[in-house]
Amino acid sequence: MTNNSELSAEIVNLTKLRDKLLDLRANSPKIKLYLRKDLTWDLSEIDELALTNNINFSLGLASELNLLLKGEKEIIFLDLSPLLRSLEKAEEKEKIRKKVKQLWGNSQRIYLEKGVNSLWLGLFFCRGYLFENYVINAPLFFFPAKISKNGLGITVEKDKKINYTLLYFFKKIFKLEEDSFRKCREKLENNSQDSLKHFLLDTQQTLRELLQNHTSIKLSDLASTDVTTSALTLLGTSFASDELKLESFLYLTRSNKTEKFKEDELEISFNAVLTIDREVNLSLFNDFEQMIEKCTNDNLQNYPSSGLDLLTNKEEKDDYTNTGSFSTSSKHVNERKKIYIPFDSDPSQSHILKKVLYEFHKNVLCIDGPPGTGKTQLICNLISNCLIYNQKVAVVCEKDVALQVIHDKLNKIGIKQSAIKINELGQTINVYRHIVEVEEMSRKSRMSYHANHEYEAKMTDLEERNTLCLEKLRDYHKIQKDFHAKRGILLGKVYVETKSTKRTSELISLIKWVENEEQSDKLKSNLEDYVGKLKQVIQKQKEICLDLKHLFLSYNQLNFAFIPLNESYLNDIIYSLLQELRGMGNSKLLSQIFRIKLVWESRKKIAAVHLLERKRNEFIFLSQRPDLKILFFFLDIKSLDEFWQKCSQETFLLSLQKFVNTNFSAVGSLSYLVNSLDKNTQEIVRFLLEKVFNFQEFDWLEDYPKIVEQTVYLNWISLLEEKGNVQHWGFLELNRIHREMKTINEEKKRITQEILKVKQQINHQSLSVNGTLIQLVKRKRNIPRLRKLLPELLNCFPVWLMTPEVMSSVAEFGRPSFDLLVFDESSQITLESSIPLLVRAKKCLIIGDEKQLPPTNFFKLLLDEDEELAFEEEEEEEKIIGQTVKTINLQPDDLRNNFSLLNWAKKYVNPNQKETLLYHYRSKYPELIDFSNQAFYHGVLQVVRDNEDRKNYSPIEFIKIKGKWINNQNDVEARYIVDELLEKRLLGTEKSLGIVTFNKKQRQLLESRDEIIEKWKTKNNLFIKNLEEVQGDERDIIIFSIGYAPNEEGRFLHFFGPLSKEGGENRLNVAISRAKEKVIVVSSILPSELNVANSKNIGPKLLKEYLEYAWSCQGKDWVKQQQILAEKIPMIINTSYSKDKKADKFDSPFEEEVYQELVKLGFEVETQVGSFGYRIDLAVRNSQNNSYVLGIECDGWAYHHRSEDVERDEYRQNILENKGWNIIRICSRDWWGDNNKKRTIDWIKKEIEKNC
Repeated sequence: MTNNSELSAEIVNLTKLRDKLLDLRANSPKIKLYLRKDLTWDLSEIDELALTNNINFSLGLASELNLLLKGEKEIIFLDLSPLLRSLEKAEEKEKIRKKVKQLWGNSQRIYLEKGVNSLWLGLFFCRGYLFENYVINAPLFFFPAKISKNGLGITVEKDKKINYTLLYFFKKIFKLEEDSFRKCREKLENNSQDSLKHFLLDTQQTLRELLQNHTSIKLSDLASTDVTTSALTLLGTSFASDELKLESFLYLTRSNKTEKFKEDELEISFNAVLTIDREVNLSLFNDFEQMIEKCTNDNLQNYPSSGLDLLTNKEEKDDYTNTGSFSTSSKHVNERKKIYIPFDSDPSQSHILKKVLYEFHKNVLCIDGPPGTGKTQLICNLISNCLIYNQKVAVVCEKDVALQVIHDKLNKIGIKQSAIKINELGQTINVYRHIVEVEEMSRKSRMSYHANHEYEAKMTDLEERNTLCLEKLRDYHKIQKDFHAKRGILLGKVYVETKSTKRTSELISLIKWVENEEQSDKLKSNLEDYVGKLKQVIQKQKEICLDLKHLFLSYNQLNFAFIPLNESYLNDIIYSLLQELRGMGNSKLLSQIFRIKLVWESRKKIAAVHLLERKRNEFIFLSQRPDLKILFFFLDIKSLDEFWQKCSQETFLLSLQKFVNTNFSAVGSLSYLVNSLDKNTQEIVRFLLEKVFNFQEFDWLEDYPKIVEQTVYLNWISLLEEKGNVQHWGFLELNRIHREMKTINEEKKRITQEILKVKQQINHQSLSVNGTLIQLVKRKRNIPRLRKLLPELLNCFPVWLMTPEVMSSVAEFGRPSFDLLVFDESSQITLESSIPLLVRAKKCLIIGDEKQLPPTNFFKLLLDEDEELAFEEEEEEEKIIGQTVKTINLQPDDLRNNFSLLNWAKKYVNPNQKETLLYHYRSKYPELIDFSNQAFYHGVLQVVRDNEDRKNYSPIEFIKIKGKWINNQNDVEARYIVDELLEKRLLGTEKSLGIVTFNKKQRQLLESRDEIIEKWKTKNNLFIKNLEEVQGDERDIIIFSIGYAPNEEGRFLHFFGPLSKEGGENRLNVAISRAKEKVIVVSSILPSELNVANSKNIGPKLLKEYLEYAWSCQGKDWVKQQQILAEKIPMIINTSYSKDKKADKFDSPFEEEVYQELVKLGFEVETQVGSFGYRIDLAVRNSQNNSYVLGIECDGWAYHHRSEDVERDEYRQNILENKGWNIIRICSRDWWGDNNKKRTIDWIKKEIEKNC
């Protein structure tokens, strides 16, 4: 092996990851085994007890192993019942029963979590001391084992595994040559000796060959060669043999080294120890060997384009394309196929689906999935689309629980037979049996290709209907958005303010009168006469002003002068005013003219002069604006004759048209303005002047500017609705479309499920055709490896659910076998177990949550902190050269034990390769997720509350008891949970239950009440787990056992175990986000008793605030809850409170009017009800049962200002309805006109009565 001092940084980092797979640390349990009471059992202890009763367990074990090696048995069973019957001392019997129970419980716990066997019989230990530094004491072989809790027996299977960790550790420290090492390894793997003793001798010889180049290292003869010849009872059967004697396990440390063991000398002993540990898989290790070799030769980038591009920094080629629906080049962007969604999908999930199927330009996409945001739904919808489009998809996860949830969800729509689920290679036989069963069912089933065409035709029809509905909604929303953008006023406001009035009707009748040609001619002939009369008025006003000037000059206190008005000056003002009326329809200027008339009548002529002068100055200023030049060109016209002459000039008309198009684009074409607005304004001028010169009463004309404005708006509305085809839009149409879309989506889901079933049948038909494949999987001997059959199996079973080790074993390294690889719970997947898998798929989705648990050694977590070894190996210092040259995305910081695949991927992907799931729907009540949402996700999760009576219900309870923390456990608290909660208060509930503890000992204390606990596990799917184990689980009710309490002396020590460490707060996040309906906090301490201000890390601080939060929920102290969320948490995590800020009471005047009308009718109405993302404009409450009978959505201001997608809004309503809300929609158009308003109110009343 090349010296590490000569290696590049890239190779060194890859080598470190490789070595982590085998755990090549000197204190690894596969190199230096320590007996731990919960994880190991030295079987020599049984032998010692047996010999006192004339039972030779050692002889029996040796004999049975002989039969296993000869192939006469595939499984041996070591029955402990005869031994237990022969023992007289009760404590001896209890010792064996307890050990069996411990090993069974821990191995079962791992099987339920990971779906893999974890109990092994370690045989033939290699032990000794090396180089004055290393202690070797570990088995050379592992045999799969099982232990029976009730039958009190041990089952051992024939499939032995080599302790590869020990072998490669020798290779590392002895720097063995690759060829000689490989030959020795293969000899050990293929050792076929049919007797135990010869097997051991052959193993010894192979190890000597391995060490032959190291003369300083000796391997002594067998340490255990005692011969037993007497006839003894073999577990109840008479037996005589000449075999090795089972030896007791020896604890070897540097401090207890005896003269028996010499330095640099190893020996092999006949030890047999049952141990719980993970299986070492060489496939991933070999993958790294290939990558290191490629990196050494500088051709690591020569692999096909795949997810591995993220590691190698390889630039994606522009001409690279996929054969499926994952488009990666621009020429595929428009080839959009249907998206099939058999499971409910929220907007953030649908966005990711579209991105994967349409815009997956890079080979890796990272998805943050906070608790309860539908990761499984997303994965199953992705799988469904892959099936329909003939894509091969693999889902990889460390936890069997997560894979099983996906498998179960696929089963709900009848397509689980498309998937192969396998957690370890030992399940290969079960996989082959499943394939045979599927083939038999496929032969019996009748498949209709015609049915598939019918389903596709129905789906196309549904898509078209849905598109029509969306277009209608988009047209309506677009009109409102565009109207606001171009006019600066909300269309809903216009609808409300242009309600039918007498004034509007009168004005509209005038417009119709003016449109008559004869009347228009009459108006034209009379306008100059009106102007002349106005001149006389102004002349009279001039004379009065001069008289007043002399009058006021006599008063010294007045220091202002009036400017004489010459005829030209007055003409300019008059014509400016008239032409402003004609050209702009400016309501503000109209109102000023009316004020002039009123001032004149009251003899306030001085103010009138100033008023006219001010308007003149305003016009001078406006005339300087380039965009109004055409307007002032228009105002220079001194007579109507001149105007009509100008209108005959093409240049003038073109300039005028350009001006109008620029400033009245929302109205439409120039012809529309000329034919509509101009005539309207002519009649208004005629009508107003007539009123002025006939000295009629016209105080009511003060409202006419607004009426004129409304008339213009009405014309706009009419044109916009005509163009948008929404003339008949209203609440009935809006709600009809919503119901239709809901029906369409449900039907699409049903049809999609049928299409998937047909697709599954088509895939399975090829099994019957491929007779060779079926013959191979039916073999009883020489069973083929899955890797060999995978290419053919993928055509029949396109979906594979696996652990990282299995995928590495069954899929060939170096080329993509799958189109899509999905990593689920990727925050718990290590880099070393995931990077080699990237090259096995064209595209990779990495889904997880950085705010939950990092990768953990599940087997280590079975230990308590105080049981762990204090000794930690110091990392070997290595000289790394070329660190400034970065050829791969793998840096020293990435090699930390808690650095996950998700951490690594998010560090190196581009921002557009990151997405987040935003909709939380696990929790029935917002209180259950609010703390986690704010403390860990900055309040971005959108949560909807249920609509039900919660008057006497608290989603979070805090129960204070008087417990003591003694020996790292709280017996009082455990007894209260079992005796009071389970056996009394919760007795009879149908809800599922989970109990979460802070440490292993408290969990074991609860589990010790096994009779009661087993009953609850069977009936209510109860689990009892500590913080590190509970990720991925959910239950209706979670009991959170805090455990920590004052000790027997009454002192609280403020030690919180892993919670106190860096990142420990993530454990709290996992624990408090598991409940669907209720959390019961059982605690022996109050929040005020915790003094955590000086804690180094934030875990203990957040624990205190969560207890405060739970206490305030118990007391229904809403103000205190909000203070914790808005003030205390941000102080701890240094963030702002972005969730659920107080909303305005009303979004729009329209909402306010509806609210006022309903209140007048006696209804109890609340505004802006709900939580962030799911606010309801108006909610009508039934005070008798404390629930809401109706939610009313109005198209208010916030609605217009948001750019929400129509589909997102539809999803929002569906979610609210699924949570028990009755939702109706009304639009401002429904409020336009007295009859419409009454009809809308009557409809709302009817809906309220229907739901009461």
